[in-house]
Amino acid sequence: MNHVLCNSEYLQLKSTPSKSGKPWVYAHRPNVSDVVVILTICNDELLFLIEERPPLQAENIGKLSIRMPAGSVGDERLNES
Repeated sequence: MNHVLCNSEYLQLKSTPSKSGKPWVYAHRPNVSDVVVILTICNDELLFLIEERPPLQAENIGKLSIRMPAGSVGDERLNES
């Protein structure tokens, strides 16, 4: 079950239990009807990840997500590139 933590016209902040039971906080955009992905091609190869996503389950959209690798820079080590 998901809980709305903050609500505005274009963005909601929601929380839902993760597989471990800890809260998973995520952004939901209630007025979005589509998305765009920009793929980077390197040596004719792409890397995709398949993972369980509690927000998709909370919104009754699905269970798994196929995504490109992503993350934060500089949040754990200084001078990350």
